[in-house]
Amino acid sequence: MASIPPHVVVRNSAIVGCSMAGSDTVSQHFERAGREDGTWDRVRSLRMGVVGLCMSGPVSQLQHVCLERAFPGVSTGAVIAKVIAGAAIAPATIALNFTGVAVLKGQGSADIREKVTADVAPTWLTGVCYWPFVMALTFRLVPLRHRPLSSAGF
Repeated sequence: MASIPPHVVVRNSAIVGCSMAGSDTVSQHFERAGREDGTWDRVRSLRMGVVGLCMSGPVSQLQHVCLERAFPGVSTGAVIAKVIAGAAIAPATIALNFTGVAVLKGQGSADIREKVTADVAPTWLTGVCYWPFVMALTFRLVPLRHRPLSSAGF
């Protein structure tokens, strides 16, 4: 299996960062609907974009490469193995994202630990109802170098 060229990782990471910033902007729109303070928190969206660019994008690319190396191909067995392995390591990537956002907010280690402890499990449980289906389609249909983009689109 060929490695992913560095420019593809950079491009994918930039797109993931833009996707995360854009998704946060949309999320804020729905959060502030019906409230008097309807301002957009640009710093929050920027934080999400930075986490996507510097952490989520590269980690997602690495995760997809490692899963493909461990379970090569698009057979049903390989796809199922990748989905299970991806779900198993998801709590670590969720914790990494929460940590990145918290660090950029200037939170200390106690606050970060509290956030991770309180929110990783419920976030994972919510995601496990949705992501396995998306990931199965991604592993089956999307070329390795584009998989982080497919995931970012959902």
